Amino acid sequence: MADRRQTATMRWLRVAQLQAHFTRSVFRAGANPQALIEVSFAFLERFSRCPVRDEATQRQLLLDCCRKTIALVPQTPRSHSSLLQRFFKALERQNFGSLTVDGIATQLRVSPSHLSRAIKIATGRTPAEHIRLAKLTYARELLPENSVTRAALQSGFAKASTFIAHFKKHFGETPGAYQRRLALGA
Repeated sequence: MADRRQTATMRWLRVAQLQAHFTRSVFRAGANPQALIEVSFAFLERFSRCPVRDEATQRQLLLDCCRKTIALVPQTPRSHSSLLQRFFKALERQNFGSLTVDGIATQLRVSPSHLSRAIKIATGRTPAEHIRLAKLTYARELLPENSVTRAALQSGFAKASTFIAHFKKHFGETPGAYQRRLALGA
């Protein structure tokens, strides 16, 4: 009998942990925290009343909780999609050396926090990540005809070492290895 209780307790803990992870993900996607708490508490209360051996009901309760929490994720407002388009246009026409989140926010006449929140919700990446990706892409275009240091500086990186680290993390190889690979292919 002790084994069954342990098994039921372990299953209950796993479900509660799964629900907590799911709730955290939905919160990070921009859901209202108070509404998430209410859905979570309601689920845990209903789940605690569910018979231990009634796995079908437990499964249904978890699915209902997931549906309700997903419904709390805000849809991207039209103003965010317009802001997203303007952000990407600003990225295209910028001098990469002076490209910052604050600078683009000022140019787009929004606060940096509003810009960050809207871009993160719409794309899953922060504006800083988009800026870094744009700089890396531009630097990659410069590498066939320039040194690593020159490509790093022209694309807006203050240090070549920072550029090399980000390049390797994003593209999976160092800029020098990329240049050598291009030279062998030519």
